[in-house]
Amino acid sequence: AGSNIRIDDFCILKGKINMGSNIHLGSHSVLGGQNHAITIGDNVGISNGASIYTATENFLSNYRGNPTIDNKNRDIISGDVLIGSNCIIGANVIILPGVTIGNNVSIGANVIIASDVKDNTYVLNGNKNREFTGRM
Repeated sequence: AGSNIRIDDFCILKGKINMGSNIHLGSHSVLGGQNHAITIGDNVGISNGASIYTATENFLSNYRGNPTIDNKNRDIISGDVLIGSNCIIGANVIILPGVTIGNNVSIGANVIIASDVKDNTYVLNGNKNREFTGRM
């Protein structure tokens, strides 16, 4: 782990989590690294209630599963999650398995991230992956 990491109350961290320096996890954040890793670069703020998962049920599958059911009868989507440096993740954001978020990215509150986000972009409801035009 890097230095200067602040984890507020009521956060849940499990699995393999790699953090750079100058990281803030707001209260009630969840970092769920199952059999894959969550890697967070430097200078990243993760706001209250944000959730990052490396595994989830496939809700488009014919299987209906949960952790009490044998894995051979479940359809699980899983993969590493990478968050670059100089990022801000808004309140109640959900980041799904296998996603890479580039450097210098801002993600607004209440957004679900299911695909990669390139460097130097912001993601807001209805305005995905717009490039920054102002100062960073």
